[in-house]
Amino acid sequence: GALGSEVVLAYLLFLSGMLLFFGRLADIVGASRIFRWGMLLFSCASLLCGAALSLNMLVLSRAIQGVGGAMLTVTAFALVPFVAPRERRGEAFGLLAMMASAGTIIGAPLGGFLTGTLSWRWIFLINLPVGALATFAALRLLPADEERQPFRTLRHRIGELDLPGSVASFLGFLALLIALNRGSQLGWSSPSILGAFLAAAILLALFTLREVRTPVPLMDLSLFRNRDFSLAIAGGVPAYLVFGAVGILMPFLLQNYKGLSPQQAGTVLLLYSLTYMSTAYLAGRLADRLSPKLVCFGGMALATGACLFIATTLFSPGMGHVILFLVGIAASFGLFLSPNNAFVMSSVPGGKRGGASGIFSTSSRLSLTIGVSLFEALYVQCLGGSIATEAMAAAFRTVWFTAAVLCGAGALCALLSLRSVSRHSSHKTESGDAEKEIPLV
Repeated sequence: GALGSEVVLAYLLFLSGMLLFFGRLADIVGASRIFRWGMLLFSCASLLCGAALSLNMLVLSRAIQGVGGAMLTVTAFALVPFVAPRERRGEAFGLLAMMASAGTIIGAPLGGFLTGTLSWRWIFLINLPVGALATFAALRLLPADEERQPFRTLRHRIGELDLPGSVASFLGFLALLIALNRGSQLGWSSPSILGAFLAAAILLALFTLREVRTPVPLMDLSLFRNRDFSLAIAGGVPAYLVFGAVGILMPFLLQNYKGLSPQQAGTVLLLYSLTYMSTAYLAGRLADRLSPKLVCFGGMALATGACLFIATTLFSPGMGHVILFLVGIAASFGLFLSPNNAFVMSSVPGGKRGGASGIFSTSSRLSLTIGVSLFEALYVQCLGGSIATEAMAAAFRTVWFTAAVLCGAGALCALLSLRSVSRHSSHKTESGDAEKEIPLV
């Protein structure tokens, strides 16, 4: 319990806290290079985790692994527009989402099998052959970076990394994530949690002030002048908040309210994962044929309807309405997330994609974490300590009505951005602002 929590939190903190830094670094020395270094660091950290002789060593190794994970996460999004042609970009993001979902589905049972038959160490050691294969593939298939002397370039451009801003953002996100992850355990009004929130607010305010004043910010605020980029980020926030809600609350709904066993609940949730995985890829292909924002709007409209549906059918007997909700909400996330990823990355010029990916990845991770904490706290508050079926139904109804409002806000952002899609595309065509594709090696 506590041991597992510390190990998971160490990874989450360093992964989330370093996204902006590595996004900016990728714009300076090249996204492909950061990806390859990240894969090497992640693999080495996996070896350290597997060989850990104490809990402290394991936590430290997981923190290092989180740094490698940040390098991989932020560059994976930034590289897709360089690898995939414009007309197949949505499909590429859909494939990326599908593979990530497949990894989650396979990872849990594989981890259980390895722990049961060999040792918990093999959960980490299995990453070594996978990392070696991925590194080889990255060297062969990823585009060559234009910058040939990364360390010399970095020495000359070290001022562009905004180290004070990096420290302030990392510590601010660190305090915020600790508060969000420990709040339900220690109590949201406990001095330590309130202190962590206060520290996060001060540090992130200082970070924002720094970004406004420095000529070379870590987080390029000029990106938000791009209407498409701003609306895509804003639309993603409610989507990830509700994504977090589904992840944290559906096991409670299935087991505590509907009375399913853990095994039965796991089977039902597998249907949710498989629906999301298949829809994400199809949505990516659909986004290539239609406007990505039209697909995003459809996804958020479907999510709004699904949340309203489950909120109004909670008292119905049986499992049919719950399964219908899970399929609907999974399909809506699949329809929204990969086209939204594609649109975010397509809305910014090539030289700023690392920074844009850092902003997008940080926003998504924070929204997901806040969604988990927010909806868990809302459910517990509405429940009021009761274990009666009626109290659970009322609490879940409030939760899903709230989720429906958030999804409606996401749909509104997609609808507003639809106006600017054609204008943005025609402007680029008329001005001849063609993208610079990096040649493959």
